[in-house]
Amino acid sequence: MTEEQFLRGKEYLLAMPDNWNPELAEQFLEAMQSDDELPKQINRLAWNYLESTTRDQMIIDDVLSYLCGYTLRSLIAAVGANK
Repeated sequence: MTEEQFLRGKEYLLAMPDNWNPELAEQFLEAMQSDDELPKQINRLAWNYLESTTRDQMIIDDVLSYLCGYTLRSLIAAVGANK
């Protein structure tokens, strides 16, 4: 990815009348599905989350909530509920 590509994508997305475009979601899903290391990355994120400040945990929770509808805190709690 180049800075020019990023800026073109930014310009394109910001020009959308309702600030929503399915292309970005499609790119995100494709990137996740093609990542063979995804389970390791998720566990690494969880480890970093557990070692983070409350502020950083809130940021991570916000991002995941936007992406999948769940916070990392609730996903970790779901693992705990099964143990």
